[in-house]
Amino acid sequence: MDVKTLAEQGKQEYGKGAYGIAADLFSQAAQAYNAVQDELNAAEMKNNQSVALLKAGKAEAALHATDGTEEIFQKAGDLKRQGIAVSNRAAALEGLKKLSEAMDEYNQPIFLRRRVRVICIPSLGKRLLSSFSNVVISVIPNWMCLTL
Repeated sequence: MDVKTLAEQGKQEYGKGAYGIAADLFSQAAQAYNAVQDELNAAEMKNNQSVALLKAGKAEAALHATDGTEEIFQKAGDLKRQGIAVSNRAAALEGLKKLSEAMDEYNQPIFLRRRVRVICIPSLGKRLLSSFSNVVISVIPNWMCLTL
């Protein structure tokens, strides 16, 4: 199965609520992208895997899935996906009830520099972020988008 098919099937399974299957497919897609030295798309798939794992109730695995993704996007100058990687890690930390560490992630300079205008994260982080006075929070199904 080619990498695009793996990624598309992962999205379909996620949409059906089959989060564990989706996470496995995203992991396979990440490995396939790594095999052809496409680290940006591999990191994207790892972030997708993280979200699926978190939805499956596997916060520890979701946290580990984010390992290295922020740095890949930072190196590429992709601030949007870097911010998403940081917020995925923060959401996983919150899922592990490590609220102080999650808040540290949400307070990273990627958010505070205001170079990223909109960040969408799993809606788990709403209670932490609602304390920021300069953040507009809007919730869409299973996601929260922040306008900074």
